[in-house]
Amino acid sequence: MDKLMSHEFVLLDSDELFLELEKILLKKVGTSQIISYHCVDEILPNIQLFNTPSTVLLLALILPGTDGIEFVRQLAEMHYQGYILIVSSRDYRIIDSVVAMGRGLNLKMLGGLQKPISPSLFFKALQKLHYQEQSNLVSTHYNIDVQDLKQAIRNEDIFLVYQPKIRVKDNTFIGVEVLARWKHSKYDIIPPLVFIEFAEKNNIILELTQYILKKAFEQLSKWANSNLNVPISINISESDLQYLDMPEYIVTVAMQYNVDPSLLTLEITESCLMDNLPRTLDVISRLRIRNIGLSIDDFGTGYSSLEKLRNIPFTELKMDKTFVQNIEHRA
Repeated sequence: MDKLMSHEFVLLDSDELFLELEKILLKKVGTSQIISYHCVDEILPNIQLFNTPSTVLLLALILPGTDGIEFVRQLAEMHYQGYILIVSSRDYRIIDSVVAMGRGLNLKMLGGLQKPISPSLFFKALQKLHYQEQSNLVSTHYNIDVQDLKQAIRNEDIFLVYQPKIRVKDNTFIGVEVLARWKHSKYDIIPPLVFIEFAEKNNIILELTQYILKKAFEQLSKWANSNLNVPISINISESDLQYLDMPEYIVTVAMQYNVDPSLLTLEITESCLMDNLPRTLDVISRLRIRNIGLSIDDFGTGYSSLEKLRNIPFTELKMDKTFVQNIEHRA
């Protein structure tokens, strides 16, 4: 929580008692830079003072005059640089809608809390501040170019780690998820958040995906030689689904390593399915007739309809965490 001390907190709520509660909770984590307002008209004359990346706005939705939802829209129009945490007595579905709206407007939303708030949930929401800042910094920390990544693939500096998948019902091991890491001479380990996005932007993602598939099948072969048939899941990109020869490529590599391709499940995000849908359906249908699994990851974060999903031959649906986060506190 020490990181919070470098931030200024702006509280906007018409409930004086709740404002005092927020101040008490913030002071518990060592924060002293706190200022409060009761309505949008009070804060607007000073908004430019708080339009900084170090500001955190705790925003109620029910306010006299301009409500909190309208104010979120206004903040987006002002290109507000700070973070926003919605704190409201209204239904969670309304809070979640406003959070989603803010993110759609490119605002830095920390999420939403329903009153009355518990200190533990309040502090947990503030911890997201540190994670979001780290995520914003990570992509600017590395200075890499296309040749660096291509050389890393040729030199096998991209290595795989395997995250176990456990069935909660009976604690049974059911497979692994394949995660890629880049061992770099200058930066030590470069996370996938950096180099996969870089590969997508620079049209190297197919080359990277094919490399990862080969290394994963190589490991599967080693496990099979020890009488272990381990199902694996690998994330692939939207661009990979536009490569018409992807099904044949996977089967060819599987045969090369004498591995059953049905052990493989490809994970794709919901949004990947919506662009160039006919071509995507061509590829994934041919993957499925070869018994390669298809998992839709982060379901619920995109805008696909159930009508479109009905036409997709997926074998697994992974609900986005926002559907179950804090579910024990919701009605």
